[in-house]
Amino acid sequence: MVRKLGRAEILAQIPAARAAGREAQREPWWPVAVRYDPVSDDVVIGMRGGKSLIVPRAHIPELREATVEQLGRVQPAGEAIRWDELDVDVSVPGLLSELLGPHLSTRASGRRGGAVRSPAKAAAARANGKKGGRPRK
Repeated sequence: MVRKLGRAEILAQIPAARAAGREAQREPWWPVAVRYDPVSDDVVIGMRGGKSLIVPRAHIPELREATVEQLGRVQPAGEAIRWDELDVDVSVPGLLSELLGPHLSTRASGRRGGAVRSPAKAAAARANGKKGGRPRK
């Protein structure tokens, strides 16, 4: 059962939500500019980190029937890009996940996390070693 939040609880959450939004806007993938390139039939997304993501229009199914004029009227909208006239919003993180595979960032962050050396991790490894190490599969 979902509990309905009261007005006071909602108002109390607003500062944290605003802070999280400001933090997300500092991410290097945050879209700051977007344009449609009719020559290559690509959507070019300029991101805060100074990089650009070039996405073939064919990878965005909602745009298949759009005209060149409609495609040119695109703008950043938070963490997404938006075509008002077409009523199409495309999430940049979702687009990256779709293009690169949903597990790419998970695998990369897992590799980075697994390579971290900390006193707690070393102690856990020593304790595990005293028990005979990892169990065989």
